[in-house]
Amino acid sequence: MSLAFLIDALGWVGAVCYLAAYGLISSGRLSAQDLSYQLANLAGAVLLTTNTLWHGALPAVTLNIAWGAVALVSLLCLLRARQV
Repeated sequence: MSLAFLIDALGWVGAVCYLAAYGLISSGRLSAQDLSYQLANLAGAVLLTTNTLWHGALPAVTLNIAWGAVALVSLLCLLRARQV
């Protein structure tokens, strides 16, 4: 298995993470306060950042880093609220 194939596979898995999270929140099966929603967004962001960086798609890299930052901050806030 080549590195290029692995990077592309990671990108596809990241896209599925984003789409699954969006579909679940849009259908009301998850809320923005669910850890699984934020984890799926963070996983998608990391995987798609890896893929887009490999391919040199800098606007998409920037978008995915921002998306991941939002997910990470949201996760931290959710975890902090559960500890209180």
